[in-house]
Amino acid sequence: TLTSLALSLQTMSMSLCFSIGGAVGDHLEGKYPNRGRAMTIVSALGVSTLAFLLHGVVVHLVKENSTSVFVVSCHIFLRVIYSIGLAFTYPNLDGLTVSYLVAQGRKKEDFGKERLYGAISWAISSVVLGLLIDKYGFEVLLVSAPLAFLYSFATIAIFTQHTKNTRISATANV
Repeated sequence: TLTSLALSLQTMSMSLCFSIGGAVGDHLEGKYPNRGRAMTIVSALGVSTLAFLLHGVVVHLVKENSTSVFVVSCHIFLRVIYSIGLAFTYPNLDGLTVSYLVAQGRKKEDFGKERLYGAISWAISSVVLGLLIDKYGFEVLLVSAPLAFLYSFATIAIFTQHTKNTRISATANV
């Protein structure tokens, strides 16, 4: 089916791009200390958010012919672009977290605790978003996605400003 094709292309593109995303982040971190990985994360999240929102644009522009080859191709293409953005985000977020922990004098093993906090936050936000979708429909996602991107952007901007004088990029490469 087309759904399984889209999901398999998503998984394949993510698998192929994890290493590339990490290498790009490491290169930019070397060139722009304390900002390279953060710039990669923000850029990748921006691309993923835009691709996600464009799904909604395609749906609203082409209401009656939603199964045409062109529309399905657009959705598959946008899904791949979305997954590539996420593939660039994950290794850089992990690298940024480990580098920060080491720079703060904590052990790399504390990374698991940080992941736990992230998982708990994800679970809470998923429950809240699920309730909002039940009440208002999937259009909620078209509002929550850009809000989540703006929140992530603000968080990373504050983080990079906070760590401006701390050399975290040279402490650990993940």
